[in-house]
Amino acid sequence: MDDKSMQEECLLYVTKSGQKRASLRDVFQLYCGLSPGTTVRDLCSRYAQQLQRVDERRLIQFGLVKRLIRRLQKYPVKAIRDERRRPPRLYTGCHSYDEICCKTGMSYRELDEQLENDPNIIVCWK
Repeated sequence: MDDKSMQEECLLYVTKSGQKRASLRDVFQLYCGLSPGTTVRDLCSRYAQQLQRVDERRLIQFGLVKRLIRRLQKYPVKAIRDERRRPPRLYTGCHSYDEICCKTGMSYRELDEQLENDPNIIVCWK
C-alpha cells in the first residue's frame, strides 16, 4: 500500500462513521491478520482494539474490490467412490459451497454440518 491516494481512500472508506479516523497502521495490521483460513469472526476477536474505529465489513469490501485480499472458497470432494452409487454430482471439487447452497436451497451452516458428518467428504480451499 505505497499509493498515498489509495491509503487515503481506504481510511475514508473503512473508518466507522462518527469515529476518529482509523490509523493506517491499524488497517494494515488487520489486512495482515487475514491469512488463509482466518474468518472475519476470528479477525474481530483477535483485533478488537484495532477494530474500534474500523468497520470490518467495509474493510473486507475495500480489500476485495481493490484486490488487496481475496476470498477463499470451499469445494467439497467425495473421497471414496462407491461403485454401486454415483457420487453426488455437486461434490466433485468443481462446485463451491456458495454454488451448492444456491442450487440446493441449503444454508451455508446446514451444508457445513452435513459435510462434516460425512467421513468420505474432503473440503478443499481454493
